[in-house]
Amino acid sequence: SPSVLLAKHSLATLKPIPPTAQTRTAATDNVHRERLIDTPDVSGVWEWRMTGNANAPDGYLFIAKTSNGLIKGHALSELALSDGSTPARSVAKFFSFTGEIQLTAERQVLLTFSIPVGGGAQAKSTAILSSDGMSLLQGQTTAERPAGTSVRTLTYQWSASRSRRAFRP
Repeated sequence: SPSVLLAKHSLATLKPIPPTAQTRTAATDNVHRERLIDTPDVSGVWEWRMTGNANAPDGYLFIAKTSNGLIKGHALSELALSDGSTPARSVAKFFSFTGEIQLTAERQVLLTFSIPVGGGAQAKSTAILSSDGMSLLQGQTTAERPAGTSVRTLTYQWSASRSRRAFRP
């Protein structure tokens, strides 16, 4: 299932943001968005891996920072096939996402984005950019999927680093 796929492809540890570091209120949102011009550019290819699962295959985030603190992109993940009905061992899944960049009260760069993964499932992610502004995202994703009359929830932590591999068309 898509939620299982996402769980197999996440990486790193996100420390909870203390209440004093929460993003600003709507009243100060315009001031925050103006300051986002000075935030590091997170655009590019990021390799990600789930924290605590050495067997999880790598995945990729392709992020583009747009205007007004918004981001859009794609997540590429590998899904293992276990039924033996094909010689293929895995398939790649490609998901699109949208989100935003905000500054916390401590001026940390916070990314939030949502990925609709099909079947009514939605994965919501948050990530903090490393203090150098370039090398590491530490994140947490919560995937929710309707299961009959209830909702099945899966939360995992992940980390991502800028890819050193060259992706060329």
